[in-house]
Amino acid sequence: MTKYLTSIPQIVQMMDFLSEISTLYEVEPGPEFRLIASNSKARLLGAAPSTFYGQLMSDFLPKDFYRNTLLPIVTQVITSKQSFRGKHITPYPGGVQLMDCLVTPVIENDKCTHIWVITKHQRTDEDLESLSFTDELTKVSNRRFILERLSKSFKRYIEQEIEFSIMLIDLDNFKTINDTKGHQFGDNLLKNIARRMSSCIRDSDLIGRLGGDEFVILAEGQGSQTIVFDIAQRLLEKTREPFNIEGSNLSITLSIGIAHSGAHPSTESMLADADNAMYKAKLLGGNRYVVNDS
Repeated sequence: MTKYLTSIPQIVQMMDFLSEISTLYEVEPGPEFRLIASNSKARLLGAAPSTFYGQLMSDFLPKDFYRNTLLPIVTQVITSKQSFRGKHITPYPGGVQLMDCLVTPVIENDKCTHIWVITKHQRTDEDLESLSFTDELTKVSNRRFILERLSKSFKRYIEQEIEFSIMLIDLDNFKTINDTKGHQFGDNLLKNIARRMSSCIRDSDLIGRLGGDEFVILAEGQGSQTIVFDIAQRLLEKTREPFNIEGSNLSITLSIGIAHSGAHPSTESMLADADNAMYKAKLLGGNRYVVNDS
């Protein structure tokens, strides 16, 4: 017979004797999970965990990480009443960490009332450089992470019919700016562009840099086809506002290609169609978005 943990006071007393990061959550209807205790080793988003006592796990963790990584694990533990152990990449301020994770159910009256999460760092930041999902220059998602997310979104579309849309975005005349103003100026412009584009999307959307001056935005869920049009319009308007880079005021326009998940056999097909649409936008003079109708 499985021996369940049932004493919350005992768990709280044990936590500070652990060398690993330890947090305890109360299970709420939804399901949602409310942080009620942690040990001194735990740091959440760079702040003391006591700052977040009483808040839901989904409130203080990155939304993509919570929804796509933690929620399936915790749901499995609650449903099965069995512990989970495995490795996952955890976002931290300024980078990521590979963590060894143990999630244990706390059972009272045959019901999982709490979950006890113990995590341990597996590698240093230097070892994790190749696993990082953040673009070093712009601090948005990097190419590797955005392509992985596109694959997951396409899988959800096939299995659950959750639609999504992507936008490929290219800066008009960026090469000329880079050649005449210098690469440092160009890098500063890209950082400012990324920040301004990030302000135009929803919390649930994802923005990434594929390389050079090419960015991609992923919007998932019902109505995403309409939502990306609104985002595209905001992007065009927002980036036309002058940027002050190294004392120079500069306005930028964008060429945007849009593709929807319907009628595409793969993410590669979607990216190719979005790229073709973006190229059409450039041929039409830029400063616009074009939708691929295939």
